[in-house]
Amino acid sequence: MHNKLAKMHAVRDAVYVVAIALVATALCTLLGTLGEIGNTLTTATVCVAFGIILVLIYDMGRIVYRVIERRAESMADRLAKMAERSKIGNDVPTHSRCMHAKKDQFKRIYAHLSV
Repeated sequence: MHNKLAKMHAVRDAVYVVAIALVATALCTLLGTLGEIGNTLTTATVCVAFGIILVLIYDMGRIVYRVIERRAESMADRLAKMAERSKIGNDVPTHSRCMHAKKDQFKRIYAHLSV
């Protein structure tokens, strides 16, 4: 559930980036018609919009990093559990160990059904 919220947060940040770019473009067009002060305001608008966009992109990067980090940790945990389970019977090749496990499972099911 937390990954879903993180993804929604990242998408929301992306929408904000697009909205800020559109608003800044519209403002620059309007402010450019004001003469000398309009040029100063246009420059300020571009700088502020660029700064906000950089912060939002940084936030999106942190979110993506956290999601990838969690997935990598869960995969590492699964691999560690698999390695621990495979320590039992290391002398038996993997394929043979799987076949033995399937035979044992079949025997247990058959014994349960025949009772």
